[in-house]
Amino acid sequence: MTLCCLVVVGADMWLWLHAYYAAAARWTGGTAMHAVLQQLPTVGYCASVSALSAIYRPLAAALTERENYRTAEAHRNALVARRVLFELCNNYSTLFYLAFYNRDGDELRAYLLQLLVAFQVLFQLLEVGPASAARALRGLSLIHI
Repeated sequence: MTLCCLVVVGADMWLWLHAYYAAAARWTGGTAMHAVLQQLPTVGYCASVSALSAIYRPLAAALTERENYRTAEAHRNALVARRVLFELCNNYSTLFYLAFYNRDGDELRAYLLQLLVAFQVLFQLLEVGPASAARALRGLSLIHI
């Protein structure tokens, strides 16, 4: 099952990297809108990495529980090994591809910068978004919390 999840991660990486190259080739104009459109595949990749991690976390726990280890330490070690392998592949496969297969340092640097900004924006939205939405709904008197 873990191998199937890693195949999904590989397909996800290939899909978003292909979209990244397509966006870079299509939207090459100097306008601000073209710059924003070029970032959309990176934002999509960041969202899919977060979603795949959230999906795999309980799946890994359930799979490890079904393996019925004799000691709690063996159970914990198996769970940690499974999660580390998945998270390494999920979070860094694109960067390894760009660094060791494409061997283009400038492209790797640009993609890493885009990932940094996209993850910052995504996590800020996830942190501030629900509280802001609740405050706005309270202001409209739609909910009473």
